[in-house]
Amino acid sequence: MSVGILRSYGSTDFITGLRAIAATMVIVIHTGALGGLGWVGENITASGKYGVQVFFVISGYTIAATWVAGDGYGGFLIRRLARIAPTYWFMIALASVLYLAGISPGSSWLAEYGASVDAYNILMHFSFLSFLDYRVANSIIGVEWSIPIEVFWYVLLPFLVPAASRWRCFLIWLVVLAVAAVVTRAVLGIMGPSTAAKWFPTTFGPYFLIGAACYHLRSRGWHRVSGWGPRVMWGSVALFVLVLVTAPSGGGALIGLATAGLLVARRDSDGSGWWLDSTVLRFLGTISYSLYLWHMLVIMVLGAYVPVQGSAGFCVVFGVTVAASWLTYLFIERPTNAWGKTLSGIFAKDGRTARLPDETVGR
Repeated sequence: MSVGILRSYGSTDFITGLRAIAATMVIVIHTGALGGLGWVGENITASGKYGVQVFFVISGYTIAATWVAGDGYGGFLIRRLARIAPTYWFMIALASVLYLAGISPGSSWLAEYGASVDAYNILMHFSFLSFLDYRVANSIIGVEWSIPIEVFWYVLLPFLVPAASRWRCFLIWLVVLAVAAVVTRAVLGIMGPSTAAKWFPTTFGPYFLIGAACYHLRSRGWHRVSGWGPRVMWGSVALFVLVLVTAPSGGGALIGLATAGLLVARRDSDGSGWWLDSTVLRFLGTISYSLYLWHMLVIMVLGAYVPVQGSAGFCVVFGVTVAASWLTYLFIERPTNAWGKTLSGIFAKDGRTARLPDETVGR
């Protein structure tokens, strides 16, 4: 593997490492990887679900960074959709074909809500509107519910990015989005199952806004000039680990806070290759989007032939998922991301492709 193939974002390479941890957390819970290792293993396994919150905070950071790059709204959307849509569409199509061909049993949510892999379902997925119907929102792959949520905030968050740069405006909008999240859970909880709210975009608005605020703080160099930087960073690491080990109620919010602390306070990446900057984590972070989309399909297809649960199952699923994800990264993600960057230049204010700042991260 050539290091040059890895995503490189200069001083924020550590965020790629964070993505690797988030993707691995999700695979851990879906394979029950550490469930047989006592209460600590059970808690770490259960906490894997919070990997999505880590992704959402990082996504808010990414949205702000890409928006500030200055492509204009059209160029911004092209860049973001080119990054996320082609691989998503490919995986939806592949999972649908494997299910209809009888090779994959399909997502458990398909039977749970009596949905079908039909033209309506596929159209709702391809249009990123599947969150409007909880019956199909997570019915094809089993983890895809989060992707339309990201696209939803691609559309709306740019209008809040300036507000995230000022404390008073940020706090006002944070309260507004928090209230919207509470109302979403209350209203949709009455109208349908809890997953209807869990898979709805406004439930997660605060995470994206916090990520955008983290971008502004980091771009101002707070982590370099504040004496509190190291304390915030190690406090965030401690909180992250504490959530993993104890799996507390409200762990999603706590791990989102820990992620925000790392985004703001972690020292600049310097190519040292340690911890979050290591080649292994940067490699896994580079393919983390594909890891997220592939692993449930791997579990569904392999589950009829080999164990896919427990520590041994995790190793099998992880190995196959990494191999498949590397291929989709090379042949889908990289080229379509490059095309998106080129096309976005058409919409740039000065007619040229805007140069992304050092702090911009991948997905």
